[in-house]
Amino acid sequence: MTEPLVERITISGSSEQIWAIIDDPAALGRVLPGLESLVHEAADRFRAVIVLKSPFGPIHTDVAAQIHEAEPPRHLRLDLDGRARGLPGSFRVGIPIDLVPADGGLTTVSYSVELAMTGGLAALGSGPIRQALGKAIGELVRNVEREIAPTDAQPSSSGSGANDSPAYDRETAKLTRPRRCRRTRGRTP
Repeated sequence: MTEPLVERITISGSSEQIWAIIDDPAALGRVLPGLESLVHEAADRFRAVIVLKSPFGPIHTDVAAQIHEAEPPRHLRLDLDGRARGLPGSFRVGIPIDLVPADGGLTTVSYSVELAMTGGLAALGSGPIRQALGKAIGELVRNVEREIAPTDAQPSSSGSGANDSPAYDRETAKLTRPRRCRRTRGRTP
């Protein structure tokens, strides 16, 4: 496990608006940097394919994510388990997140990123991965603020609830139903 990356940022928007993005698969799909696909499996669980930009080129990753310790709209812990395509090894990321209302319709977001890697990923070292994470977080913040900003042309999700549209495909920019697949216990996507 590498030294945790601890940061505090301020976002233009309320904690309720930010939490609404977490609860909406379509909105989440619009804000996650490098997202190729997102399948919302349950209220607290999803699978994704994410492309990370690194100094070595793009890294396609298959990620299983789970939300723990959810206390809407103030706190959650996001745990990510995944594998980079074409590289042996895996990664595990734990991200506790706190949303604290601030003056002027702002929210202070405090988080830490705990990263553990095995195999070929670990051989790359944590520096390039942490650098890619830092850039992705900056892009995520800009995307969240853009999603929250009131505009007439802002896309909206279809359906009446978060589970009505459980998957997002960036290529087609539309929501789709997940394919049912059989998994072998102990394997990650």
